[in-house]
Amino acid sequence: LTTYYQDFFYETGLPPVATDITINGNGSTIERDDGSFYLFRLMGVNDFGILTLNDLTLRDGLIDENGGAALVVVDGVANLNNVLVLNNRNITAFSTNIGGALFNYFGTLNVTDSFIIGNTTTSGGGAIFNWGGDVNVSDTHFSANAAPIGAAIYHRYQGGSFTIDNSSFEYNRI
Repeated sequence: LTTYYQDFFYETGLPPVATDITINGNGSTIERDDGSFYLFRLMGVNDFGILTLNDLTLRDGLIDENGGAALVVVDGVANLNNVLVLNNRNITAFSTNIGGALFNYFGTLNVTDSFIIGNTTTSGGGAIFNWGGDVNVSDTHFSANAAPIGAAIYHRYQGGSFTIDNSSFEYNRI
């Protein structure tokens, strides 16, 4: 991806998911081109959207506002199955820049059999930031994610839940 789509998610590489969509990646990659002049997240799911990603990589999202350089979920649902979430960055020093890779805002985020590696933010939740939504993580590996608060995960409770089952964490740093 070299340019962005402007919507309520700010700048996003792909149009917002506003219906039920499944992407079977078969090992494909969705990534922001390193040569792109623009800063943008890769994907967003709104309150009408249900996104299922199977067997793909989300990499190199780069944002300087809001949260989730790979994916933001706002009241919608996202299911990540066998997804590599790699090297996504949220780079500005504002406290609203939360979730280096994934930001769930009052939605539902399910992550299964995945790897979340090398994602960073200048605020909270290098890999995942959950604000008032429900997050379920199983059989997933978190490695080398970084944030000043919650190197891998930050859960801001406002009626939401965060469940982790049979997952591993290594080399995440504050």
